[in-house]
Amino acid sequence: MSTLVKAIKAPARAKSKTGTKGDAGETAPLTEAAVRHYTAEEIETRRLLPCTARWLKKEAYARRVPFTGVAGKLTWRLDQILAISQMFDSAPIGARRTA
Repeated sequence: MSTLVKAIKAPARAKSKTGTKGDAGETAPLTEAAVRHYTAEEIETRRLLPCTARWLKKEAYARRVPFTGVAGKLTWRLDQILAISQMFDSAPIGARRTA
């Protein structure tokens, strides 16, 4: 399993309100990887997705892919990058789709 998938699948956790151990709501702090934002250029350079920065920005402006828009900048978290990748997955012919 790739580092990208491991970082995304790891549950994000926050401190429980009561602060007692063993609570069902007890969680650990978020990791930096879970909240880091990547620019389209970083995604292209690091080859996190098999697309160009230009294509990624165009799709984001058209609202066809998930993204974060803060202060006029487009960025993507690892979970959003994985979601984009999964959007274009294909099932083999004859495979059943789950409802």
